[in-house]
Amino acid sequence: MKRGKIVVQILTVAVLFFLLGCAATQSGRGRAQLKNKQYRSAINSFLVELKQNRNKPELWRDLGIAYFKTSQLPKAAKALKKAYRLNSNDGETIFYLGAVAEKSGDYQQAIAYYKQFDKLGRFGKMRGKIEARLNWLIRKQMEVDAQKVLQNEQNIDVASIPDNSLAVLYFQNLGVSKDIDPLQKGLTDMLITDLSQVQRLKVVERVRMQKLLEEMGLGMTGLVDESTAPRFGKLLGASRLVRGTFIDLNKEKIQINVGLISAKKKRVKDAGKVTGNLDKFFRLEKELAFNILDDMGIKLTEAERKAISYIPTESLLAFMAYSKGLDAEDRGNFELARREFNKAVSIDPNFSRARQKMQESQILQTGSADVSTLEPAVSSEPVATNTPDTRSRLESSMTKIDAGFIPSTDPNQPSSTINLRKPVEEQSNTQSFGGVPVEIEIRLPQ
Repeated sequence: MKRGKIVVQILTVAVLFFLLGCAATQSGRGRAQLKNKQYRSAINSFLVELKQNRNKPELWRDLGIAYFKTSQLPKAAKALKKAYRLNSNDGETIFYLGAVAEKSGDYQQAIAYYKQFDKLGRFGKMRGKIEARLNWLIRKQMEVDAQKVLQNEQNIDVASIPDNSLAVLYFQNLGVSKDIDPLQKGLTDMLITDLSQVQRLKVVERVRMQKLLEEMGLGMTGLVDESTAPRFGKLLGASRLVRGTFIDLNKEKIQINVGLISAKKKRVKDAGKVTGNLDKFFRLEKELAFNILDDMGIKLTEAERKAISYIPTESLLAFMAYSKGLDAEDRGNFELARREFNKAVSIDPNFSRARQKMQESQILQTGSADVSTLEPAVSSEPVATNTPDTRSRLESSMTKIDAGFIPSTDPNQPSSTINLRKPVEEQSNTQSFGGVPVEIEIRLPQ
């Protein structure tokens, strides 16, 4: 009898070892197939093993990757969400959730996942690549915002637009010399930078304005006249708009005129003009900025006045190259933009804004590549303790998406900016893309 029990125990152990061996073999086979790009075979192998072990996060993750590789995005999202629930700190899982969201056209959720991926504290080339991807996706999201606002224009409640919101339109060159055309964007960029120093104002970012212009078919000229400016302000969510012109009086002198347009009252108010030598262009721009603020009745703090007074470069040639770089960037030619910004830095090494834009252009050029170019580096990157520098750099890049307004259609609700939050673990009754919801607060015209 005792002998019979021993035999049964031995057989039971043998069966268990056999099953474990089969599972291990199946697991190794699936990973090998995934590595060898035999994605459909890998899917079958992972599904077989998951019947034996459904609580292994790496199995769900690898199954999700295999589905992603075969463009089965909903299935990929479902598998990856399960992996995330089992292990919310796995970098590969979070990265591929971002990749699935991006491929599905959900840029906001992709941004949130990539942001979480970066906060895991990955160093080396991967961190830079993810940051580049974020910058590029932010621009893509701005395109989506512009499309949605135009589609829902008739429902926008102008009264909901904050009174402290302001947009600076591109200046128009009314002079004979077209050589100074690049100043149309350069001057706008400088004014946006200066007016953004005022804490009481919410100034629309130039890139967001550019995306709306492109959606309206005005991307090439970038010009908005007085009759259409109120509509443009309504679409941008800007209560007031600065619109101006400049004219070369001769080879040495320039005159700049500005007006303030109310999007709510559809009224134009002259905000004055400045005249001076071209070689004093930057001092003229500062005078213009202060004139605009005085006309708006805004009293500046000493810190704000000092920040606005800062002159980034005294070289007109450097600033012309910088302005050409802005235009190339708007046209998606990031390599040309980088060269123009580099030229500006070569002319004036102390032109820090040009140096920053040169680096941004390089980042955008890298980030605009297909997401598949990031995949090889994902699993090879080590995870280390995060540093304040990592967080601050990323948070700085993410603030770009909060510039500008999305007008509200509800008269009882103010216009709001996009609020991206960290992905959170899915609750059992939650239905959301990828199963790992990202809390995104956004009000768009319905």
